[in-house]
Amino acid sequence: MANQMIKTIVLIDDHPIVREGLANLLNSVAIYKVVGEAGTAKDGIEAIRALKPDVAVIDLMLNDVLALDLIEQTTHECQNTKVICVSMHSDAAYAQPVALAGASGYVNKANASKTILDAIDVVLSGALYFPKEVHQNLLNSVRGIKTASTPLMSLSSREIEVLRWIGQGLTKHQIAEHINRSANTVEAHRTNIKRKLGLQSNAELIRFAALNLPSGSV
Repeated sequence: MANQMIKTIVLIDDHPIVREGLANLLNSVAIYKVVGEAGTAKDGIEAIRALKPDVAVIDLMLNDVLALDLIEQTTHECQNTKVICVSMHSDAAYAQPVALAGASGYVNKANASKTILDAIDVVLSGALYFPKEVHQNLLNSVRGIKTASTPLMSLSSREIEVLRWIGQGLTKHQIAEHINRSANTVEAHRTNIKRKLGLQSNAELIRFAALNLPSGSV
C-alpha cells in the first residue's frame, strides 16, 4: 500500500497500558500508523505540533485535569488534525463540551477497542462521531433552538471544568491554579454556573457538583 495512504495517529493518555493497547490495535490496521504517544497535555501538544498527525486520540482526563484546553489548542493550531476524545464517562453532558472545544469524535473508553476504528474512519471522512443526543443538541444550537437534555448541557466546556473542581471541594484560588486563570475569573464562572443552573447559594452549587460530577467519573 502506498505510503501516502497511511494515516498517522498520536495517542495521548496518562495510562501507558491503555496507550499500548490502542497502539497495538491501530497499528494492526494497514492504513493506520501510531507515530507518537504522550502522557500529559504538555507533551501531547508538543507531539501534535511536531508530528502533525491526521488524528489525535486524546483522553478527556489527563492527570486529573480535563483536557479541554488541549483539544482547543489542537483544533486551533493544527487544523488538519482530527481530534477524537476518549472518556470513561458516556453521558452526553461531557461529550457536548468536547464537541464545542472542536473535537470531531467522542468514544466511551469502555468500548474503545470496539468503536475507535469506526470513529477514526468517520472523522477522516469529514463527518462527526458523537452520541446521537449530542448530534441533536449541536444541530439545535445551529438552528438557534435552546435546549438541553440535562442541566449540564447549558454550561460551556470551561464551566464544566470549574464545576467539577467545585464538586471536589477546591477553593476558587485552587481552581484558578488548575485552569491557569485568576481567582476573579473563577468567581465569575461560579456566578454564571449558578445562574444557568438556577442555584441560589454556593452550598447548593457544591452539592449539585458533587452529585452530578463525581470525582474520577470522566
